[in-house]
Amino acid sequence: MQLINKILNWIDNPNVLATIKTLTYKVISGSTTFVIVYLFTGDVKTSGQSTVAMMIIHMGQYWVHERLWLTWENRKSKSS
Repeated sequence: MQLINKILNWIDNPNVLATIKTLTYKVISGSTTFVIVYLFTGDVKTSGQSTVAMMIIHMGQYWVHERLWLTWENRKSKSS
């Protein structure tokens, strides 16, 4: 039970939560990208390369987006 509580406390960290959300989101969106590129090209290699490139680019974009929203929410709550 202590281990579960430690994990839950660790996940409550905004940085950790943003990272976990980023990774799980990328699994879903990466799968979608792969299928769409494959439908257009019919080529698994091209689909894989496009998916990896998009995952790297979008992962960074999403993480920055989450951090900006957290900063905004923290700023808003401090001014109240």
